[in-house]
Amino acid sequence: MEQFTNLRSLTLIEIEFKSLEAIFSRLHKLKQLRALSFNDYIIKMKHPLYSLVNSSECDQIKSVLLDSYSSILPQLNRLHLNNSSNLTEISFSNLRHLKIEKCCVNDLERIFRNTSKPESLDICLYLEKPNFEINTTLSQLIRLKLEIQGQPVSMDQIEQFLSNLSYLKYFELIVHCYNDFIDGQRWEILTKSLKTFNFKFYVPSYLKLDDFNSFRTLYWLGEKYLYAVQDKHVFSIPHFAPDHIDIDKYTFKPWKKSINTMNINGIPKKPFSSYTYIKKLYINCPISRKQILSIVELKQLEYLSIISINDLLIFLPWLKCIFVNINMIGSKMRMGWEELVAKKRKALAELIPEKWRIPADKLPVDSQHSVISYPETSGAVLYVKTNVPQSVMVCETINNIVGRTLNPYNRLLSCGGSSGGEAALIALHGSPIGVGTDIGGSIRTPAAFNGLWGIRPSHGRMPFAGVRSSMDGQETVHSVCGPIAHRAEDLAYFMKAILEQEPWDYDPKVIEIPWREEKYNEGKTGKKIFGVTTVNGVLGFDGVVMPHPPILRGIQMVVNALQRAGHTVVEWRPYKHKYAVDLVRSIYRADGGEDIRNALILSGEPVISEVANDYGPGVKEKIDLNAMWNIQIKKYKYQQEYLAIWMERNEINAWIQPEAPHAAIRHDQYKYNGYASVINLLDYPAVVVPVTFAQKQIDIKDLNYKAISDLDMQVHDEYQADVYHGAPVAVQIIGRRLQEEYVIGLAEQVGRALASS
Repeated sequence: MEQFTNLRSLTLIEIEFKSLEAIFSRLHKLKQLRALSFNDYIIKMKHPLYSLVNSSECDQIKSVLLDSYSSILPQLNRLHLNNSSNLTEISFSNLRHLKIEKCCVNDLERIFRNTSKPESLDICLYLEKPNFEINTTLSQLIRLKLEIQGQPVSMDQIEQFLSNLSYLKYFELIVHCYNDFIDGQRWEILTKSLKTFNFKFYVPSYLKLDDFNSFRTLYWLGEKYLYAVQDKHVFSIPHFAPDHIDIDKYTFKPWKKSINTMNINGIPKKPFSSYTYIKKLYINCPISRKQILSIVELKQLEYLSIISINDLLIFLPWLKCIFVNINMIGSKMRMGWEELVAKKRKALAELIPEKWRIPADKLPVDSQHSVISYPETSGAVLYVKTNVPQSVMVCETINNIVGRTLNPYNRLLSCGGSSGGEAALIALHGSPIGVGTDIGGSIRTPAAFNGLWGIRPSHGRMPFAGVRSSMDGQETVHSVCGPIAHRAEDLAYFMKAILEQEPWDYDPKVIEIPWREEKYNEGKTGKKIFGVTTVNGVLGFDGVVMPHPPILRGIQMVVNALQRAGHTVVEWRPYKHKYAVDLVRSIYRADGGEDIRNALILSGEPVISEVANDYGPGVKEKIDLNAMWNIQIKKYKYQQEYLAIWMERNEINAWIQPEAPHAAIRHDQYKYNGYASVINLLDYPAVVVPVTFAQKQIDIKDLNYKAISDLDMQVHDEYQADVYHGAPVAVQIIGRRLQEEYVIGLAEQVGRALASS
């Protein structure tokens, strides 16, 4: 125990009887422990000494537990035990979350009399008598998961119980009940103030489907509380919906569309009906392609578990995940992952029409020292390619081959671009880290939209050889490579691994600056001074487009967290951002879109609308060389002016601003890229830090907002609190050029401040 003095959470799964006393007698030494989970039933099952055969041993264990609980439980704020014995005489001064797998009403009352501020309760109550009444206050509960066993409960008893829970917002109820429970109007009144209500009622067997008509209202059939009836159950969906749908026995009208998972163990005699909302399909029996097509459209599937590889490639181009149970296939049909990947690659290639394919001799030759060769040298396993948009110059991820990549948090929202496929995969934990490119936010926007960390390094810090991108030869605003990951530490680890291989020996664009651990340590320690982009007193506003409410709240959360952590936060007025945004757009389109159109002509692939809007014929005229030189002069002058402003305020270590004026945006609604692209023009390193998620209850739209331009109004009008609810919110930390180590360290400090606030 002495080795774990800083342990904050402890889960004990299996303990030998002889080790029990040694462990529990030392728990009091864990002064930082705040969460404990322990199931003493495991000892009973595995060790006869804790059965009732030997009462002296039972008394010994009870004494050990009681003594240990008395010393350790008062400091806990989270506790999970399988029963309530030994708890009734202990005071819980700090307890916030309590889970007990079996408890009687009397024990619960005694426990709560000794508990000051519980907010969450997960409990299974056993009733010996048909009388559900709790004679103690639970009024402070915000979350309650309640299962009642032993006796059925009446609606009057539940209503009386809920009347005392004025702060309750999240409620889950599993109960055997009388027929008075089946009263939709009464439940609607009781649950209107709740954010979440999940239920599973075991109802009397004599009830018929028509007895549930009171639930057939918009309140119950809408998005808030979908429900279904099966045999002697009525339950909420999708929380308690079964995976296995048996067509012959399943009574499921009209809520069939809410089931998104199907488990097929056998083929029914009755023909399947189509389930258009199924996303996960588990097939545990031989089945023909025709039978599968009678159930689902192949393109709607995201996950498939199958026991046969016959026709397997039919599924591969559309699936996000596939599991082949080789134990059920047989040794002759087993397939290695290399072969599976090769077949999937072939299947994907076959999706590309023959007329769109570019001959191999027309493709650029891969560099032996490309950006992916360095991670491989460090031991990384490269196992997947991810989707990118056509041209790699779009803030979404969409093309003619794979289609549109969706946001893992909400498929109605964008995953960002151009590195959106990479960010979506990482957000789904399909990979711990990935590499993106950034010429106008293509690392930062996907990271921000998917709740991840990402860094846009300065040009020259990371190798770029071998990277496919648009506008090769455009040397005014450079595309750069950088990592996307779940933690700031992973960004540092990745960059350090690359720079330790001295890429400047192989890529002439890389500046000979090794990884500077001292800069990294300097950034992540000590109190700092942060600027926050501010116009007219609005934190986070660049003076061009006002951010949506979730972004403004995210900025304020960062400011508050940093100040609580002892850092200093000051205003940072953005310098000529509208001018800079227009300037960088003129650089992107200096060739009139010719580079992108020529690439499409080479393959014959049609241009997608997202590309045509910015780079199609006639959108922007090609400028001459002298005009391009003038643009480069303007860029350099702007960089000089910005640097001079920073030197005047030299005490500021970095500044903070939104990555975009919105959280993950709806598809085809990305209208303003200035928060990201100005950083590319300045060539400053910037790290995206995930902050929070949009919340429709508090991120209220300002209906009286007066826009400063048509663009500002378009972005403002796009915001709908219900649509963006749950979308990730992020900020970016911007530092001085070529100070990547320091900026990652600063971003770590911001992350720690948010985590502790």
